[in-house]
Amino acid sequence: MMGFTPTTTAAGFLLLGIAWYCISWFRSWHRLSHIPGPRGWGCTIVPWLRLHTRTDLFDQFYNLTARYGPLVRVGPNTLICADAEVMRRMSAPRSPYKRADWYFAMRLNPGEDNIFSTRDEARHDELRRKMAAGYSGKENLTLEQDIDAALLELVGLIERKYLSVGGQVVPMDLARKIQFLTSDVMSKLSFDHKFRDLETDADQWGYIAELEALFPNITWTATVPEFLKFMTRLGLLQKLAAAGDGSMGMAKVKAVAFEQVGKRFDRDGKPRDDMRDMLGSFIRHGLTREEAKQESLLNLRVYFSSSLLASLCFHSTSPDRLIFCGAMTDFKSRQNGRL
Repeated sequence: MMGFTPTTTAAGFLLLGIAWYCISWFRSWHRLSHIPGPRGWGCTIVPWLRLHTRTDLFDQFYNLTARYGPLVRVGPNTLICADAEVMRRMSAPRSPYKRADWYFAMRLNPGEDNIFSTRDEARHDELRRKMAAGYSGKENLTLEQDIDAALLELVGLIERKYLSVGGQVVPMDLARKIQFLTSDVMSKLSFDHKFRDLETDADQWGYIAELEALFPNITWTATVPEFLKFMTRLGLLQKLAAAGDGSMGMAKVKAVAFEQVGKRFDRDGKPRDDMRDMLGSFIRHGLTREEAKQESLLNLRVYFSSSLLASLCFHSTSPDRLIFCGAMTDFKSRQNGRL
């Protein structure tokens, strides 16, 4: 009778490993096999990853839900949902649904969570309690005045540089100006330090441009969270985040935000002042210095004017609203003699 040899032992372990992998793969596939989706997508993340490298990602989401229904399987453990009722149930207080691991891609500093990226429900609820008053704006006594001032500054910029007079057409990228507006508003409301993009009519620190370049990478890396965890454990993401001289882009904004946070605490870590902005509210309700650093960055990152631009797109493509705006424009031009 043949005894065990190193070769046969290694072959046995290899076969056991292959069998374990096949069983695990089958269980992973079978768990969501009742949900429709493109053929083969339930077996591997590759098609889902490739989809996130496209520029028409949301059009593809629509096509998938139009073809397969409101719930579509797009990966071994990934679904997309187009049912508003299901989304409301998932987002409701005390919902049994938990955040998926793709939230790791929402970290602004590698390895450090904020209220948006944390998957710990207790931790998330704690941060929400500390930050709810700040996000509501109830403790900011000049909220409306600050927003009105920025809107008037936008109007002033348009009147100063972009009026079409005497048949000379002066084009203006309204979407970019809206980004400048939200940049100034959110930096003012967040920690009372306006970026002054409207004043200079420029993305003067390159922050908006860097975010636009960064978002596609965040989108596709979110589909492979294990890769992000691996890169973080090796310290590679931390080195990438620290690259550059800090004079432009995210690094510059991070330096400004951290400087403003530093002014709110003394050397012992105790709150130093009682500013009536979002950061001041966060600190009054218990946010520590390190927590305040992460959340001050998040305030600036989430503004990105998407709501305003979506509203503008809706109104500019709605016939009823275009007719109304046209009538108002004609009325004002007849009154003032200019548009």
